[in-house]
Amino acid sequence: MSNTNLSEQNWDKIFAFLKESKGIYVKTEKASRRFSRGSLVGTS
Repeated sequence: MSNTNLSEQNWDKIFAFLKESKGIYVKTEKASRRFSRGSLVGTS
């Protein structure tokens, strides 16, 4: 089993990237982090 938790520093970088990217809908940070965590779990 892999570690699917992101450090706050890594998450801050990812979230900033998502907010600045065209074509990516970012509703809230909490929802985006939950989706990202779910995506990581699904790929591990």
